[in-house]
Amino acid sequence: MDLGTIEVCWNILEQYVKKSDQQPAVSHLVAELMDTGFLDEDIKQLANISELFANAINEHNIGDDDDYWFEAE
Repeated sequence: MDLGTIEVCWNILEQYVKKSDQQPAVSHLVAELMDTGFLDEDIKQLANISELFANAINEHNIGDDDDYWFEAE
């Protein structure tokens, strides 16, 4: 699965997931992607999808000690 597909899926699902459940849902998704063998470089790029993904990546301490922030387009 490519990063664009993950973004499209999340954009659809976030409409149906309660706001209070979105961060745990994204954190779970990131953990599952890590478990399936996604490369750290690809996981880091997920931070550009939203602040929720950036938070999840920081939570999982992926890669080096840099902070990853959501960059609005």
